[in-house]
Amino acid sequence: MTILKHLFSPIQIGRMTAKNRLLMSAMSINFGVDENGYVTDQLTGYLAARARGGTGMILVGGGGVHPTGLELPGLPALWDDGCIPALKKMVEAVKPFDTCFGVQLMHGGRQSYHDRKVAPSPIPAPAVVKGIPKELTVEEIAELVASFGDATRRCRDAGFDFVEVHGAHGYLINQFLSPNSNYREDQYGGSFENRTRFFLELLADIKAKAGADFPVGLRINGEDYIDGGWTLNDALRLAPILEKNGADYLHVSAGVYGSKQLTIPSMYVEHGCFVHLAEAVKQVVTIPVVGVGRIKSPELADRILKEGRADVVAMGRALIADPMLPEKARAGNLKCGSRVFDGRR
Repeated sequence: MTILKHLFSPIQIGRMTAKNRLLMSAMSINFGVDENGYVTDQLTGYLAARARGGTGMILVGGGGVHPTGLELPGLPALWDDGCIPALKKMVEAVKPFDTCFGVQLMHGGRQSYHDRKVAPSPIPAPAVVKGIPKELTVEEIAELVASFGDATRRCRDAGFDFVEVHGAHGYLINQFLSPNSNYREDQYGGSFENRTRFFLELLADIKAKAGADFPVGLRINGEDYIDGGWTLNDALRLAPILEKNGADYLHVSAGVYGSKQLTIPSMYVEHGCFVHLAEAVKQVVTIPVVGVGRIKSPELADRILKEGRADVVAMGRALIADPMLPEKARAGNLKCGSRVFDGRR
């Protein structure tokens, strides 16, 4: 029996039961799609290898819900039904490994690498991506709301177990939420209630189109770590509202492009650097909360769960480096992985 009993215990998320509490974060790996943006055997094989390695939950990274929101050109496109056959093939490749398989849905907003950027307000990203985005009209906002529900329905029809909506890291949803990126004076800007309206409307559209029982996780920022941005107090206010409106789990991260803390933390940042944000959110909701941020070893993951700081832990780079990391750890091989995961770097 594994000594990591917390990490390798099952968890119920909505109607879905995951065999363990390890989530492979959605990552924009920028390969494995064809000229239409449909997933290929290359991406399928990459994800199936991580499923074979024992990860309890896996997310396909950066699925674009609308052409204006494709963050990078090498990411899956989910805005027409033509994507479904390739997604079904991917699901069938992963299914034998008893992994809960999902897709992260996102719209990059002003943080998209193309010249058709849109955002709540015509304010450029504070770093990395150049260009002033077009301010969305109310009619265009309604179109984007519908695009999240339509993309979720496609993922459900392809056989995925769940979706995660990316509302963090300075992408479109976060741009609506944060005062420093939303200067609107209509029903989508100004007050907290108005700035959260877009998020709640798209969640309602998802539930209407995919079914109230289809599991939907939401990734949110606990902190933007930038002047005038979203704060932990905001997150603590929003989290119970998201739960009330049908969220099945909350994945709590941090940072935006140009923030004081990187969304992909560097090797100089402490391990578990965002877990305190998940821990705080966990106090105000009853649904599962995912902790993330340089969680490099199974031992650290198990300790976070044991201490009640999160219900699920997310790993990214550790699973890129060693797809078999979970199975090795479950079998008691705690020296799995390279030295970069042993806490000395």
